[in-house]
Amino acid sequence: EFRRVLFRSTYYGVVTSITSTTFTVAMSGELTIAYAGTMTYVVDDNVSLIASRSGGKSGFTYSIASGMLPIGITLDTSTGTISGVPTQVSSPSTVIRVTDANGQTALSTSYTWHITPLTLSAPATVTTSATTNTTHGVDYSFTAVTNATSYVVMLSNGGTFIETATTSLSGQFTGLIADHDYTISVKAIGDGTHRLDSAYGTPVAVHTNNPAVTPVFTVSPLSET
Repeated sequence: EFRRVLFRSTYYGVVTSITSTTFTVAMSGELTIAYAGTMTYVVDDNVSLIASRSGGKSGFTYSIASGMLPIGITLDTSTGTISGVPTQVSSPSTVIRVTDANGQTALSTSYTWHITPLTLSAPATVTTSATTNTTHGVDYSFTAVTNATSYVVMLSNGGTFIETATTSLSGQFTGLIADHDYTISVKAIGDGTHRLDSAYGTPVAVHTNNPAVTPVFTVSPLSET
């Protein structure tokens, strides 16, 4: 901001000259803070919100003036960045305070968060095979799903199905029909609050082994001729 100031010289009460000069005064301006972007996320989303600040004197610090951040989210007190990964469903409100080097402060508006449950994905890969050395079983295995508490494996022959709950990533169905087509699909189970169950994944086909053919020998007595 530019200011023009008049300087007056006097000699025994008599004005002898008037001069003017222009100089610059650094004005810090009104301090403000805001955040752009959404406050709506799903559990396990990556969050990164940059503080938009104007005015004030360099040397800023940031703090939570009221409310709280969702669990898993933190405030960088030097930059004002809000970041992290929310781990629980919640709807807290947050007001952020910025303070400059002169002690001037400003508050953001009150932001209300909306952290909603995550629906888990089904296991990405399911492997099946007919059980070795038997005609009545199939083996299965699948990849783990992050934050799943357990799994449900479903065996179907197109008309009926069997479901089994498990925490293992592999297993076996036995007592099945020999030389028969089946499918196996798996869904991941969440905690029911912050992470919800997935749908069943794509069914994977498997065929049970053919029954072994047992030779039949007939022994007849020799006839006398």
